[in-house]
Amino acid sequence: MYQRPDFVESREQVLDQFIHEHSFATLVSQHKAEPFATPLPLLLTVRSDGSRVLEGHIAVSNPQWRSLESQSVLAIFHGPHGYVSPSWYDTRREVAPTWNYVTAHVYGVVRLHTDPVWLEKLLRRLIEKYESRLVPPWTLEQADPQFIQSLYPHIVGLELEVARIEGKFKLNQNRTAKDRDGVIAHLKAHGDADGKEIARYMEERRGEGKG
Repeated sequence: MYQRPDFVESREQVLDQFIHEHSFATLVSQHKAEPFATPLPLLLTVRSDGSRVLEGHIAVSNPQWRSLESQSVLAIFHGPHGYVSPSWYDTRREVAPTWNYVTAHVYGVVRLHTDPVWLEKLLRRLIEKYESRLVPPWTLEQADPQFIQSLYPHIVGLELEVARIEGKFKLNQNRTAKDRDGVIAHLKAHGDADGKEIARYMEERRGEGKG
């Protein structure tokens, strides 16, 4: 993606945490000589050697998987985003509206899996991740085992070997500290859920950007 130095986020720990928190991605590949995209959750694993892999699954009825094997693809992880008004800045001249956002683009090569054992391990990890915030959490053991087994022929697992991650945290780093404080104050007081999360990201980066 297009980058400018002010907004680049390249710290592995920061990007890993962002992907963990915003794990619903858009997988983009080529299928029949055209771009093809599927929204899906992808789990990031950091191996002991420091390499990274994304894992997920798509439906057999989705034609995208038929051209995924060994293809270099892009997974886009979408974070919070929102409009920024010039009226929130301390500066009153040389200002214009903009949009703040946080995103990570992950590039890598895909390997497909149809082994039920592999698929069950993935399914358990997905359930544990997303049910962990619920009380009580639902578990795979609560489902009919035969029903779960019947699902595996209808999904294809995918494993994306990560080649590189590009992070872009566009958070007014090109504005003065007073301008950024004005945006933070407005978003905390009047922003929606995305706006409040943008404010949190901006607060965590108060020392970055212009003085």
